[in-house]
This record gives sequence, structure tokens and C-alpha cells, in this order.
Amino acid sequence: MTENRLQLTCFGARGSVSVSGEGFDIYGGGTSCYAVNFGKNRIFLDGGSGMVDPRTGDYSAEAAKEIVLITHMHLDHLIGLPYHDGLMKSGHGITIYVPFEAWIEKLDTLFSPPFWPLHLTDYAADLKIETVPEVIDMDGCRVTHVMGSHPGDSFIYRLDYEDSSIVYATDYEHDNGECDDRLVEFAHGADILIYDGSYTPDEYEMYRGYGHSTPHKGAELANRAGVKQLVITHHAPDHDDAFVKKMEHEIKTIFENSIFAYVGMVL
Repeated sequence: MTENRLQLTCFGARGSVSVSGEGFDIYGGGTSCYAVNFGKNRIFLDGGSGMVDPRTGDYSAEAAKEIVLITHMHLDHLIGLPYHDGLMKSGHGITIYVPFEAWIEKLDTLFSPPFWPLHLTDYAADLKIETVPEVIDMDGCRVTHVMGSHPGDSFIYRLDYEDSSIVYATDYEHDNGECDDRLVEFAHGADILIYDGSYTPDEYEMYRGYGHSTPHKGAELANRAGVKQLVITHHAPDHDDAFVKKMEHEIKTIFENSIFAYVGMVL
């Protein structure tokens, strides 16, 4: 890893629910979880079932600082949190950021008896759960956010560090006028745009209002925003490897520097 660049690793790119078995070996079945590394610091984007991947513990072992940015409170973005190895390390400092203060109590309720044996704050780590401030400055990495377009609300995050930048816009529904324009401005010039591509255009017509988008709209947005690389995420659970690969080839004709996220991908 170069010291002045962000390094992005995918541990989970599936949407809604985890999947496994034949046909899901390439892109993986774990739900939303990415790790962003710089220096000895770690930022996790969401804590879906991809966080169960034992390699996430390696990313925490020597972390000077570690935070988890939660986009919203749907289970596929939270369910891996209590399995994170970093929570088992005595005294290890972790801060989980959620968009709104009321969600702190909801997260604590979700991971408590009878739903879960213990509270997240009962683990050995030095864990804090806080609301996302307007700006997080983590050893030179500047984290900002805007509101997305998703039922129940969701945040879109941007990370800027030295000469690299990442925008994480999962669980986002396009064709929302002002919100689309805001996202274009927010993502302008980013090195990597991670974008929700759950549906094909035909599927989207059936699921309009569910809070998701298409890879095609992601490609259009990437062109408008002048981003360098488009990463499509939140693959639908019924889209197997062959289906996703076919879509990937199609989207490359619209935005050449596109990739559909897969477990183990490092950018």
C-alpha cells in the first residue's frame, strides 16, 4: 500500500441477503462491507455479512485508528458487526458512526438480548457508537457525507486523502431530481465511485421505489461526475456470476473503466 493513497478492499458486495453455492463463487455472497486503508488506519464502509470474512481481522490487527461508517439501518448492512474480530481485542479503539442520534439506541437494541447475547459495547474492544459529524478528519483523511435516496434515509460518504478519493453510494435510487444533481456534484472528480447497481433497467420498473438503481444509471452518473473508476455494488441475490459478468461487459461499453465488485477485490 502506498502511504499517500487510499486502498479499497471488498469483503461483501451483495445486496439484501447473503447467498452461497454454485454460481456465486466469483462475485461472492456476503452483504455490504468494504475496508479502506491508509497508513495504519482503517475505515470500514458498512458492516454487512461480508465483515464475517476472517481477513477483516487482519485489517484491524495493527490499526492505529479504526472506524465503521454505517450508511443506514437495514440488516444487510449491519448483520456482520458482532462478528468483527476487532471487537474481540481488548482495548482496541473502534468508533461506529451512524447517520442519526436516534439510530444509536436502535443499533444497541438490535444487538442485545433476546436478539443477540450481548451488547456491542460489552465486547473487549473500546467501542463507541456516535452520530456522524459534518466532517471527520482521521489523520488527514477527510470524510464527508450527503443524504441519499432510500426508504428510511441513507448516507452517501466521500473519503478524501492526499491525492485519492472514494465515494460510497450504495442503496441509492436514481431519477430523484435534486438528489441526483447533488450526487453528481458530491462525486465530482473522485477516483472511485461505488454505486448501487442492484437491478437491470427492466427489473427496476418492477421495483421502483425500493431504493436501488441500475448499473446503467451508475455509468451515466460516472460520466457526468468525471470519476475515474466506477465500481458497481449491491448485486441482487438472484444475479449469479454469469448474470453479473454479462452486465459488466455491457456497462463497460457505456463507461469503460467499470468493474462489478467482487470479494477480495483490491483497488
